[in-house]
Amino acid sequence: NIASRPIAYGVLQPGNNVEDGVPLVRVCDIQDDRVVHSQLKNIAPSLNLKYPRTLIQGGEVLLTIVGSIGRSAVAPKELAGANTARAVAVLPITPIISPEFVKLTLSPIHTVNVLTNLAHEVARKTLNLEDVRPYAIPLPPLCEQNALTSIVHETLDKIQSILSEVE
Repeated sequence: NIASRPIAYGVLQPGNNVEDGVPLVRVCDIQDDRVVHSQLKNIAPSLNLKYPRTLIQGGEVLLTIVGSIGRSAVAPKELAGANTARAVAVLPITPIISPEFVKLTLSPIHTVNVLTNLAHEVARKTLNLEDVRPYAIPLPPLCEQNALTSIVHETLDKIQSILSEVE
């Protein structure tokens, strides 16, 4: 980890929804490789201040580590100032690495299976950050990361188009 802050767990006990509070990203809010904003819970600003390491700035990779292990998304800039629940790890990314590339690297089913197999069984599967930190991600130069990311997105768009035609 060469980012300016460490990988961290989010808010442990968020409490009840606070009407004008700080948005909180939970496992259920990470779907289809993105953060779905429509159902975000809000936490008390005073509670939010206790978890500065997981304050979203935009560009971090969010990784679910409890229950549905291995869902990932890049935190959008419009969520800057929001926070995450304990079940969502925040992986800060240095500017010399593409967060979208890291997310794509974490997305394949074999990677999710590896992460799930590292998880511990408590009441539900839980992946510790100590198990995530040493996970190796292949890092070509940034220009190649961006090119590979573009190819993957173009291919996924073509697949989606074909699926729509089939339906």
